Amino acid sequence: MVIRLVMGLLLMMSLTDDTLSAQASDADTRPATSPAPTGWFQVVDAGGDNPMRWMFGPLMEFQGRLYVGAYQPGAGCEIWRSADGQQWNVVVGPDATTPAGFGSPHNEQVTRLFVVGDWLLAGTWNTAQGAQLWRSRDGDHWEAVVGGTSSIPNGFGKTDTGIIALALFRDLLFAGTGSHEASQAELWVSHDQGLTWEPLAGERIAIHLALGRESSYLQDFMVFRDALYVSVGNPELGAEIWRTRDGRAWEAVVGAPSGYEAGLINPHWDKIFSLDVFNDYLYAAVSSSTTEAAGVLWRSRDGTAWEVVSGEGTFGDSTHYGVSNVKAIGRRLVLSTTPHAGQAPEIWMSEEGQHWQPLAGSTAETPSGLTNPNNIGVAALGGFRGWLYLTTLNRVDGGQIWRSPLPVSEAAAPPAR
Repeated sequence: MVIRLVMGLLLMMSLTDDTLSAQASDADTRPATSPAPTGWFQVVDAGGDNPMRWMFGPLMEFQGRLYVGAYQPGAGCEIWRSADGQQWNVVVGPDATTPAGFGSPHNEQVTRLFVVGDWLLAGTWNTAQGAQLWRSRDGDHWEAVVGGTSSIPNGFGKTDTGIIALALFRDLLFAGTGSHEASQAELWVSHDQGLTWEPLAGERIAIHLALGRESSYLQDFMVFRDALYVSVGNPELGAEIWRTRDGRAWEAVVGAPSGYEAGLINPHWDKIFSLDVFNDYLYAAVSSSTTEAAGVLWRSRDGTAWEVVSGEGTFGDSTHYGVSNVKAIGRRLVLSTTPHAGQAPEIWMSEEGQHWQPLAGSTAETPSGLTNPNNIGVAALGGFRGWLYLTTLNRVDGGQIWRSPLPVSEAAAPPAR
């Protein structure tokens, strides 16, 4: 199911100036569009005039410009770039230096954008061949480091996979993969910024097998209190969270053998799409694949003891099966919810991480879905040059990009991730 694929890859699924070697022509520039009520402005509509661009996201700032992936089933993914968040040009796609899908239509989705040193990394989902990882120093010219023309096979040797999560910790680059199949998630590590890789966890690796058991996705990484945390989607047992302090030895902090059962008490909570740090807490955005449990937000002061920030139904109502994104932007914590069929996503904000006000939704001035009920998911959240940005999944009209101004005191928001 497409919504499971897309939301499972978020980051998905969420933003820093130098001269790039190639500039877009006027024909390649996508203009800003119309404002919505109460401070939301739509900067890209209808998939950028192509309704088959179902989704934009993830977001990432690199060298003072904002980058965003575009999901095109069957046509190959694209990457767009903007210096001001309003005017956009395509840097991976038709008429760009790098073709759509990095040359393969099977690379349908950019699953993660990540910055390591002077490099912008882009992970893909590739059902037919297996995940690929590409890197660029300027956003225009790209080289393969996993799959494609590299010496490492697509998907580290597996088809129907995506590189969903990337992290840098203790000078090591970590990659988490996912698949539609159970027991297919794997964890890989690189000592040279992605040129060579070593397996750490997964079905094919004897050591730390439990980290990948029955798991479909390694969904997000976050560094917190001198440790690296990874969230694991597990449709059989419930979501898990693991951590390492040295990059080698891993322990479960949610899921056996920790003090918390997988799924943080409820096995229907089987996905943790997003992790972030805010006010000295680690936050986890928890979702359910069924109607048996509404999505919740959890947090921990030390990564070991966890508490519920939002009970079921806190955000909107029980038709929202998940908190799909949680992001610290400026001095606020922002989250999006993922609805069941027939409902539109909502956006909520908190100044201290416990009490929430709606930015878009059934109780806000701006309606759920940001005026378009066909926006069925928020793919990414991020901050860039004093604005809050979000991207949507829309299989009818095409994905959209929206922005809303942050308070002046918060204009220097941290970059999107």
